[in-house]
Amino acid sequence: MADLIYSVRNIFNAENQDGCLSQHGASKYLIPSYQRGYKWASDDTGAVTILLNDLKKAFELQKKEYYLQYITVKETKVNQDTVLELIDGQQRLTTLSILIAVAANNLEKQDFANDKLDYEVRGDFFQPAIHTDLRQYLGKDLNKPSSFSQDEYYIISAAQKINEFVQTYDLSDKKYSFFDFVADKVKIIVNVVDRGDSERVFSNLNSNKVSLTEAELIKGILLTKVTRGDDKRKRFREITEERMKLGMLWDEMARWCNYPEVRSFYFKDEKDGMTELMKFALYYKYPGTSYNEKKDPKDYPLFNCYLYLPNHQEAYQAIVDSYRVLRDLYEDTEVYNLLGYLMSVKEAPFKFCVEMVKLKDSILGSYIQAKKTKKELKVWLLKQIKGIIPKENVGDLWYGENDVDIHRVLLALNVFEPDDNRISRSRFDFYSFKSSEWTLEHIFPQSPEGKNQNLDDQKKEEFKKMISEIKEEKLKNEVLGLLNKPSRTEGEKELLKNALDKVVNTIGNMCLLTRGDNASNGCKFFKEKRNNIYDLITKGSFVPRHTFEVFSKMILKNPGTVEVWTKSNMDEHKDIIVKRIDEIHKFEYK
Repeated sequence: MADLIYSVRNIFNAENQDGCLSQHGASKYLIPSYQRGYKWASDDTGAVTILLNDLKKAFELQKKEYYLQYITVKETKVNQDTVLELIDGQQRLTTLSILIAVAANNLEKQDFANDKLDYEVRGDFFQPAIHTDLRQYLGKDLNKPSSFSQDEYYIISAAQKINEFVQTYDLSDKKYSFFDFVADKVKIIVNVVDRGDSERVFSNLNSNKVSLTEAELIKGILLTKVTRGDDKRKRFREITEERMKLGMLWDEMARWCNYPEVRSFYFKDEKDGMTELMKFALYYKYPGTSYNEKKDPKDYPLFNCYLYLPNHQEAYQAIVDSYRVLRDLYEDTEVYNLLGYLMSVKEAPFKFCVEMVKLKDSILGSYIQAKKTKKELKVWLLKQIKGIIPKENVGDLWYGENDVDIHRVLLALNVFEPDDNRISRSRFDFYSFKSSEWTLEHIFPQSPEGKNQNLDDQKKEEFKKMISEIKEEKLKNEVLGLLNKPSRTEGEKELLKNALDKVVNTIGNMCLLTRGDNASNGCKFFKEKRNNIYDLITKGSFVPRHTFEVFSKMILKNPGTVEVWTKSNMDEHKDIIVKRIDEIHKFEYK
């Protein structure tokens, strides 16, 4: 297995096991004919000048390492010899080759980039112009008409610009240090591809369809740093075997983090799970760490954050520890339910697990570091949950005024079943809960004549019994009169709904149902909803436990007929909700 990160010196190294070329059994890099010519400009705002200034700044800041953008290569054969076909990064590698040649010419250093680039087009020009007869070309007057092609002109211009830079930048002995800095401290990640024909891969790369993700870049730097470390005695075989083991564990972590159920539970559905795990590890291990979220595909803020951490072995271990703990908690039904509730309830205090670990003195971070026990974690999570579930006047919660609290109460009824030293006995399906967008549903319909529903005689009787609970006699008589009419105008239907709201918006008439199932129930009465829910269960649709208990009336001691939901059913249901929420609030871990 080859390295992933190389110094500039080792990018061009084909002599020993540290070299990128030698690790791939290659002698040089091939710049294929489908690549455009060299076109980095050397004026004051050109790419060559920008690179030189960036390197100068990094050197003056005495950075331990400075990373350039990665290059993409593919192993291929030319006349039976193995070469690395340079698919992406030709401009950078060509400029570095010129820089090494020019610096070596001025400083009497080894030109280790000599004969390492082979151009399919104008190959007879680059090698002599840069690495053999450089002095001759440094004196060329490019302002005069010449026979140089466009890319030859840019190559000579780059050489002359770099020569001017080397000649004028700090003429003290620091020139030698600068050369060594570029050779040994400037690093490049090498992305090796092995798919499709190279020209297609090149086309995809240049249309931004193929690129390394931040997770892949961080994997590259961590696996390289951790396996090489500071032990210079390690043999390449040892490094390779160790990297294979770490790579297999990394792939296992990435697969698990990207299972839809796991990613939805802990992270953001649209994000890469492994990237989110690395954010989690970063915040728990290095409190106070901050970085800007990625806004441009060319930006790698998380990679840069990991790149400059003081200890990469520690950083890798933090990711592994985070994975193992999150997986253990995910597989523990009770902790899973506690965590899931806090991240899934209406106006959740923590949308994602990474927000929980960012808290000052985070109990979750302390648990990962073995400073807290699982029981202490459960106690803390339960405390957070009790802080957001209403405790007083639960029976007075009213739809339209207290929707968030009602949602929190009903979700708690579905998730938690206090029993001895457990807050829950069965595993709740948070994945279905989130993906199906559960909403509040009236058990007795809020708009019995909405969505093209027709009131037959039986439904009118149910409606009249519910309306009879209204204390305002004038309104009650007006509504009863409207119900005796064969049909009603839209305005009269709205009056019926407003009158019914005075009775049916109690928490005793509410349950949770997925948005799709809710829509399918429409404005149906209890019997129709009940049959519909049974049909949904038969078809495999997820129906919450509490909702099933309501429509089966198993939750009630005095259910009456199973086909009608009455005012007395609402009242008994409300009392049961109050009692169950009280049990949750009274529960304590022993």
